[in-house]
Amino acid sequence: MDDGITKIIINSQAAVHEKNEKLKVFLEYMNGKVSDNDEFIQKLEQRIKEVKANEELRREYMLVNTIERDARNDGWKAGIVQGRAEGKSLGLAEGSYQKALETARILKQLGDSVQKIVQVTGLTVLEVEKLNS
Repeated sequence: MDDGITKIIINSQAAVHEKNEKLKVFLEYMNGKVSDNDEFIQKLEQRIKEVKANEELRREYMLVNTIERDARNDGWKAGIVQGRAEGKSLGLAEGSYQKALETARILKQLGDSVQKIVQVTGLTVLEVEKLNS
């Protein structure tokens, strides 16, 4: 989706293995541990308080969440429709193939030539020759 939004996925549980101290403090913050002596975390906490206190920013945040949720739902719906269409197409193709095999068996039992059966059914010579009468 070309919506101008960049998403970054962060494994905050990796904090215990992180060697970079600043990144480690940030990952721990994401896990709920607030560091009182980290300047960045303090600025982040302050900004969150400002956003929570500002009704307009809160509405904007909620709008973005709503748009994102709607887009995700639209994507799921489109995926379901596409999956059904592909399934239907595959089912029709398989059914058509089975019908061709059935017709070929009958024609073979009636004594028609392999070449004629190939012409009528669209099967290959090998497929027709493999059929048991």
